[in-house]
Amino acid sequence: MRDVKRIEPTLAKIREYWYQHPDLRLSQILAIMAKGDPFYMEEETLIQRLDEANKQDYIAEMKELVANEDHELAHIKGEEILCKILITEGYEDLINEYKKIPKW
Repeated sequence: MRDVKRIEPTLAKIREYWYQHPDLRLSQILAIMAKGDPFYMEEETLIQRLDEANKQDYIAEMKELVANEDHELAHIKGEEILCKILITEGYEDLINEYKKIPKW
C-alpha cells in the first residue's frame, strides 16, 4: 500500500495552484502539470511542477508590483503575497504573530 502521508501535501499544492487559477478545472490542472496524460505521474513530480508553477506566478505578481508607483501599496501587496506563501508552507502561526506587530 502506498504511503497515505503523501496525500495532504499533494492536495495542499493543488489547492495553492487552484486558488491562483480558479477558472481551471481539476482535470485541466492535472493535465497541464503532467504535460499530457496524468495517469502515470507520481505525486512527487506533480508537487515539483506545482511548486515551480506557483513560484513563477508569485514572481509575476511581484514584478507587477515593482511597476506600481504607489510604493506603500506595492509593499502592502508584496507582504500579502509573502504571507500567503508562508501560510501554504505551514507557517500560519508565525504569520498570525507577525500580524500582531504594530505598524507605524
